[in-house]
Amino acid sequence: MNSLVIGDLHGRNVWEKIPDLSTFDQVVLLGDYFDAKEDITEEMQVENFLKVLDFKKSNPEKVRLLTGNHDYHYFPFSDAVFSGYSETLNAKVSKLLDQAYQDGVLDAICLINHFLISHAGVTKTWFSEKIGNPEKLQLLEIEDAIAKLWRVQPNAFGFDNRPGAWPDGDDIFQSPFSVRPGSLNRDRIPNCIHVIGHTQVQKITMIGNNLILCDALGYSREALIIRDSTVTVMEF
Repeated sequence: MNSLVIGDLHGRNVWEKIPDLSTFDQVVLLGDYFDAKEDITEEMQVENFLKVLDFKKSNPEKVRLLTGNHDYHYFPFSDAVFSGYSETLNAKVSKLLDQAYQDGVLDAICLINHFLISHAGVTKTWFSEKIGNPEKLQLLEIEDAIAKLWRVQPNAFGFDNRPGAWPDGDDIFQSPFSVRPGSLNRDRIPNCIHVIGHTQVQKITMIGNNLILCDALGYSREALIIRDSTVTVMEF
């Protein structure tokens, strides 16, 4: 299988410029469709997300749209507010995001071979507190359990403000939408390679043999290709 992983968009339409996008067996977007870090208007962000949704609807089995924290705080059920939040953007996209969630279009997790793909990564602590002991489960069971939790208890993916929590999410109890790479690397679900966005890097970066950071579109036109059990970086 030939799969493509695209990092956090934040309103950018650069994904449309990826050559031969339709030739991949699977295309995974890592979320954060909103809260632009560049001079991209809210109207442009909404238009871009509508195009992303159309891409998914035209390729329902091929395209996976993951959810990021900068999408999550616009859901009606969310009480989280992250940096970049906009009340005017919330008025434009809250119902749109909620409908996409209700339609099952937005996911929390994706497993390709031994690559566990999410917006920010999955820690053993978060999984244990919300679901159960991950050590007893196969990767497919872990993916399925997280996907089911996202459907029935989406608030489990919010920001955990317990006493002593770091405001940037760098704690092992934070969710797959919020945890930072340092905490993830210390407490990651084992026996897989985590592919994440969320934390900006200048180029797609592999940390050790277990973690790939893909939130590079603010600096580089790069996407990650997963071909069977190997990865390469594609420039476009």
